[in-house]
Amino acid sequence: MQRWTADVSKIVDAKSTYINWGKEDVPHQMMFDFDDENDEFMRNFGMLINPETLEDGDFEGTEEAADDLDAQDYTNMEIGLQRGAEGKLQRAKVKRRIVDENGRPIGVASSNQLLDTRQYEVEYADGGTEIFAANMLAENLLAQVDEHGHKHRLMEEISNHRKNAKAITKSAGSMLLPSGRTRKRQTTAGWELHVIWKYRSSNWVTLNDMKESFPLEVADYANLKAIEDEPAFAWRVPHVHKKRDRFISKVKSKYWERTHKYGIRIPKSVKEAIQIDRENGDTLWQDAIKMEMKNNRVAFEEFGGDIKKLIGYKRITGHMVFDVKLGENFRQKAQYCADGHKTEAPAALTYSTVVARDYVRILLTIAALNGLDVQCADIQNAFLTAPNLEKCYMIGGPEFGDEEGKTFIVRRALYGLKSAALAFRSHLAETLENLGFYSSYADPDVWMQAAIKPDGEEYYEYILCYVDDILCMSENAKDVMEQISYKFKFKKDKIEQPESYLGAVVKRKVLDGQHMWTMSSYDYVTAAVKNVKATLKDNQR
Repeated sequence: MQRWTADVSKIVDAKSTYINWGKEDVPHQMMFDFDDENDEFMRNFGMLINPETLEDGDFEGTEEAADDLDAQDYTNMEIGLQRGAEGKLQRAKVKRRIVDENGRPIGVASSNQLLDTRQYEVEYADGGTEIFAANMLAENLLAQVDEHGHKHRLMEEISNHRKNAKAITKSAGSMLLPSGRTRKRQTTAGWELHVIWKYRSSNWVTLNDMKESFPLEVADYANLKAIEDEPAFAWRVPHVHKKRDRFISKVKSKYWERTHKYGIRIPKSVKEAIQIDRENGDTLWQDAIKMEMKNNRVAFEEFGGDIKKLIGYKRITGHMVFDVKLGENFRQKAQYCADGHKTEAPAALTYSTVVARDYVRILLTIAALNGLDVQCADIQNAFLTAPNLEKCYMIGGPEFGDEEGKTFIVRRALYGLKSAALAFRSHLAETLENLGFYSSYADPDVWMQAAIKPDGEEYYEYILCYVDDILCMSENAKDVMEQISYKFKFKKDKIEQPESYLGAVVKRKVLDGQHMWTMSSYDYVTAAVKNVKATLKDNQR
């Protein structure tokens, strides 16, 4: 097995990706094997030894480099930073980017966090400020969140409580069972607790979240405030006190907050999104809403007549879901969803499908044996490409901007409708049939058609569909995908060889001169095992 060693003095002039520097006296622990390193390591290594990838760096004596427009702006992010000689973690907020004496921003923005040289001023809760480099902010941020981007908080105390109209009354706190016995209703609806966290931040948290993270504290607070007989507490407080010792040994003493993700506050409504933008002095959430509604606008046809004339149409509502995308430089995203859970679609409109990984593995094997090319793509706004199978209308909410209050007939398969998946699948099936493909008996979403290679050899072309993910195997796979793109727009107009599919890592390799495709479920299994362990840990049985 060939090993490679790196001599720093020779890296400067390196032009190729792999170079044998042949240092026989280099310690074993300073050697590494390219075959055993992961893709992320090799990308970073390539950037270090290839000066061409560093042309956008902020080097003295060179022309001023331009900011990468895709780079994340850290302004207004909330983050925990170590402060003082003891390195105590304190809550801080990124206030602004640092500029020089001439008013020019210091450093260069880059979507690659290793190359991001910007500097930011952060402000602590007590008003003190410090300057941090962008890459240090990113490192601290990612080190303090879980796999979903949520960070944990340590509680100081519960200071107050409140309830709204959703909270049930004491008279409705019990229900009569068929056996004639009564049972307390297990509900926390309508109740919130005001929590003061370590480092003196505070906010309102739903009782449902608090009872899971701090069951003992919630029970003690209920007793202290004499509200333990309220239905939201009565069914749980006595049980918690009775099982106090067991709870102490089992409970997790931290709360994974739902209000922020990767340090960015997540709104729960359009109104709150506008308020957050107003407080931050920007329009990032409003821009995300406008972009989403611009993409969705094709689904709505304005109706200017009397609503009573919409005979056979059902009125529906919708809501906006907000998120932060780590893989897209913390892009703030909004997605509009129809409230399909409030409607009932005819049984004939239900549809579900699963493409088995066995089919993927088998077809990749066939592709390798027949020397076929493999290409994949994601359809953009997939459901909106199909006509709506349900007759429904809605009144535009604040997310519609200037069109708020107008009546719209929903003409496209809006995400969230119960028939949306079937409508899209039928639309895609029609396109594939027009290209000559037919659905296989093994799985309705594995499509095939007979084809002939230039040398006269006969073979089958295959297309695998998993909702909006398309995987094609053909002598000219890219040509087939481009024919599909005439009908459906692909995300970022990208058609490329797959790196993953259905949670499995997919790679093309050459072993012993033979081209082949490999599938690894390592990432999938790791995540599954982690979920099982977490479930078993929390299961008291």
